[in-house]
Amino acid sequence: MQSWAHCLSAPALPLLSSLFSLDKLTTTLSLPHGDLIVGHRAADVDFRRAAIAKSARLEVTRLDLPLEITSGGAIFLLILGVVGFAAWNTGNNLLVPGFSLLCSTLFVGGAAARASLRDLIVSARFPDIFLLPMPHLSIVTLRNAKRLLPSFSILVAARGPSDATQQFRKRRWTRFSKRLLAYFTYVPHHAAAEQRVEQVFPKRGHVLITGFELSTLFPFGFFRFRRRFASAVR
Repeated sequence: MQSWAHCLSAPALPLLSSLFSLDKLTTTLSLPHGDLIVGHRAADVDFRRAAIAKSARLEVTRLDLPLEITSGGAIFLLILGVVGFAAWNTGNNLLVPGFSLLCSTLFVGGAAARASLRDLIVSARFPDIFLLPMPHLSIVTLRNAKRLLPSFSILVAARGPSDATQQFRKRRWTRFSKRLLAYFTYVPHHAAAEQRVEQVFPKRGHVLITGFELSTLFPFGFFRFRRRFASAVR
């Protein structure tokens, strides 16, 4: 009996080891039609990673931060990190002034952008009725209420809830869509600038505008700073 058991178990060992090995773990499902589906752990891990990355992108979009890093800003931060690490690791005194200059550039750029966005008043006049697909004229006015400083490179956009908001109501957040209205290169202090722009709406229905967004890349273009306003009339 022991010899028969030994003979039966010897050919079965490679089969059992291939089925129950940890590095080749698989799951087999049988369908009513008789087909077999084999799911590998690697494919499951890749799917979970893609789902996590998509969820992270949705979370960043939902946050809608008032600061956006451009490609030039990412390169600048990378250079800043390399120079700072080299100055700390090598102890070279010549790298410390360069690191300080990069930090001061970052600070001056942020302060200048925030000063350019401060004390601005935006207003827009839209037609009451839009006829598709004809373009309609809108008037956008930007007033600078600062006493001394002008404003540079201001992009004006209208904000409103997007069509996808209905799908995300269960998650308790609102997704906003933006419509670019006008771009002002220079607005003097205690003055106003006005632009007439054409707007084309692709589909019928009500267009709800809940506020405006002012953004600028001034002065270096490393970061896009934003400032949002709530609309008095919707």
